[in-house]
Amino acid sequence: MVDVEVGGEWWLPGHEDRKVPGLLRFGREEGARLRLIGALREVDDVAIREPLEGGGYSISVTEDDIADAGTYDRVLGIAENELYTLERCLSISRSSGFPGRVTYRQVVHIERVYRGIHFGYGEVAGANGARLDFAGLTAWVARSGLTQSITVDQSGGMQAEVRGERLPDETVAIPGGGALTLRHRLWPNTQADSVGFGQKFIFELSYAAVLLDSDLIAIVSDLQDLVTIGSGRIAADRGFRRTDTAPP
Repeated sequence: MVDVEVGGEWWLPGHEDRKVPGLLRFGREEGARLRLIGALREVDDVAIREPLEGGGYSISVTEDDIADAGTYDRVLGIAENELYTLERCLSISRSSGFPGRVTYRQVVHIERVYRGIHFGYGEVAGANGARLDFAGLTAWVARSGLTQSITVDQSGGMQAEVRGERLPDETVAIPGGGALTLRHRLWPNTQADSVGFGQKFIFELSYAAVLLDSDLIAIVSDLQDLVTIGSGRIAADRGFRRTDTAPP
């Protein structure tokens, strides 16, 4: 199952003059992959050149050089009018890569994807909070803003009534000076053959100070484990959105 598939241009921070077209795909099984037509950095870019007597030069390439050419702490991109920052990227395949030759295609594995923001060179990714949408959270909460009643008269006629009420937010303090809020969402669900309401619960994390994204993700993982244990099924993350910009 592919959750995200967008095409755009990608480059390394500080190298906006070398943009490479490619397709970003994210699926829950394979993770995030960036399939490029070309390469963000060629092996030839990091190879050592030694001048030769009589002119010309020799090129020396080590295994470390090849690894450096395919290791990227951060990749920036614009795909379908949205900004993307890709973190901790590693090239897992190339169609070429020898000195003096162009890489025709490259596949890059990505550990973390940020949509809607660019982090510059050396800028630390962080946030004051996050919005979390876990599958199974509504079952774990075991509350509902929906009520229904059905009336059947003596002739067999049936009348049904469905009511929807948004439940109030609930907030608790959590270690580290943060707050965790449980919010209830309610919306009309009107289709050609049915009328009713849809509902779900979401978590919102907030902190007065900026947390590194690695620390924030660790807290999100703990919450996900809690919901998984409490609901008896895997609390798949249907949406994890940071709620502010990076620290200065």
